[in-house]
Amino acid sequence: SSRFGSSSRMTALLRTVQRSLSVRVPGRRPARLQWRCLSSSLKAGGRVEVDLDSHVASGVLSVPEDVRLQILRALFEHRWLQVGGRVSALAAPPLMRQALEQLFGAGSLFPTNEKGDVLQLLVSQGRRRPVDGQAAQPFGSDLFHHDNSFFQQPAFVTSLYLKQVVGEPMTTEFCDTTAAYEALSERDRAFVATLVANHGRFHGRDDGSLVQHPVVRVHPFTRSKTLYISRAYTKELVPQSDVANGAHTWTLERLVAHCEQPRFISAHAWQEPGEWVLWDNWALMHRSMSWAYGPESQRLLLRACAALHG
Repeated sequence: SSRFGSSSRMTALLRTVQRSLSVRVPGRRPARLQWRCLSSSLKAGGRVEVDLDSHVASGVLSVPEDVRLQILRALFEHRWLQVGGRVSALAAPPLMRQALEQLFGAGSLFPTNEKGDVLQLLVSQGRRRPVDGQAAQPFGSDLFHHDNSFFQQPAFVTSLYLKQVVGEPMTTEFCDTTAAYEALSERDRAFVATLVANHGRFHGRDDGSLVQHPVVRVHPFTRSKTLYISRAYTKELVPQSDVANGAHTWTLERLVAHCEQPRFISAHAWQEPGEWVLWDNWALMHRSMSWAYGPESQRLLLRACAALHG
């Protein structure tokens, strides 16, 4: 076991999701539904409506099994997901923790500080310069990234819940690195599959340590392949074999620029308290857009990340 505890419940839940995607067609054998976008030209992002508020009693939330499967199916199909309906109870951190642990497994949430808190109150404020109205220089989470890729065991799913918003609604952008991989030629896919990448925390709390992840990762449940590099946390690409005598031109900058093409980017604008968004860090990068908004724009979010184990 790890510092996050056992993942057997999470693994069992997600396998149940896989089985539940099998549907019967009259007169035919069971057919499996598609988990992912069928074309790189399709934008990620979806929405489901659920009722969690009516399943709270005496401070305890019990997520119904059908609701749990509905959320997980939609999350893996759409890669990022707004969960609407009756979810206002999740503004209370204890209930949000209960919801996430029932979705992704007890002990799956990353500690956010030395005290072991797994939920973070995140204040985001626009940083556009008031003097000339120019956007600030992006840095840190303003750059596209996969959460916690600087850990050997990075985040699997990230959750953000909007508690307060002031001024112009700010956006979170998502970059579909699964679609970016699918858009590569067969030759280029073969080449990038020979690479690993060194990841580190280069903004704020940089301790100089690096971890390696394959540039091409296989999603543990959808089995889709995705590119796992980012402008924020990837330092360099490391070839694992001599491909084309080193003559190939896929540098880190070129591969990141390929991922960040507009056709792979979608966005969520945070407008009303109670909005809850989940995203799959294996399939997507994301970035805050606070640098593009004035300081009058502010938002207060409840944030958590879940790891994958087993």
